[in-house]
Amino acid sequence: KSLTFDSLQFAPAFPLFWKDRRTSSSRALIACLKYGLPILVGVASGVLIWVMDSAANHLSSLRLTVVLGQFENGTHWGAWIVAVCLAVGITACGSVLTIFWLPSTASGGVPAIIALLNGINLRKDFMLQHMFVKLLGGVLAVGSGLCVGPEAPMVFIGACVGAAAAR
Repeated sequence: KSLTFDSLQFAPAFPLFWKDRRTSSSRALIACLKYGLPILVGVASGVLIWVMDSAANHLSSLRLTVVLGQFENGTHWGAWIVAVCLAVGITACGSVLTIFWLPSTASGGVPAIIALLNGINLRKDFMLQHMFVKLLGGVLAVGSGLCVGPEAPMVFIGACVGAAAAR
């Protein structure tokens, strides 16, 4: 299936022909982009990942509070039923995004990053809507209590922020 994808051509950002023809103002702009853009991407990625982690922790503690409230009322079977229904409901909400809207966000995202870095043209998989689905899906998956970690979606979110900054 990977044979149907186009290959990327990695060319230098500034060809050697233009190296001696740059003015001092263009050199300053290039230096600003060279050092400022990675800092901006890092800060934006960090903020989005903090939001994802905080929302997942909040959803998980909210789910636990509801289940413990049922357990303290003495309805042990009710607590179990509420726990299962909440986990299935939250998981279904996250799954609907992936199944019906963007099926390409089903994996953690690291294989897509590796493929892009190896020259496969997957730029369409690093749009902002992919980042939104991965962010919300990670919050819902971790918050529902699934046995998943948020690390791979966090890496993908950082790659999407970097791709958006490169456009």
